[in-house]
Amino acid sequence: AVVSTQSTGEEGSTVEVSTAPGRGSRHASKLNSLVNRLTKKPTMTVLNKTALDWGKYKSEHNIEDDVKNESKSEGYLEKQDFVNRSNVRQFELEREIRQQQQRRRQMMNSKHF
Repeated sequence: AVVSTQSTGEEGSTVEVSTAPGRGSRHASKLNSLVNRLTKKPTMTVLNKTALDWGKYKSEHNIEDDVKNESKSEGYLEKQDFVNRSNVRQFELEREIRQQQQRRRQMMNSKHF
């Protein structure tokens, strides 16, 4: 059997994978790849780094309260909510007009017969 030992970088922490010679080596490499991905330390993403930098900047310049107050003002989402409510109200008004016209036509048609 072939034994593959991989260190996770932590204090003496290792993972051993054994395979029979000639069989399962493809599975062992997949397992090794999976172990590597699971034991790899998470990397800093651009978004995480930006969030950390922004938080640091706000605290260094004492603008946290100002930013919080400004963010409470009407923003994009609030404006979109207003537009959506307006569109729904407009649709309801137009639907009511269509229904009234339809009722009038039905009454006119029923008088002719």
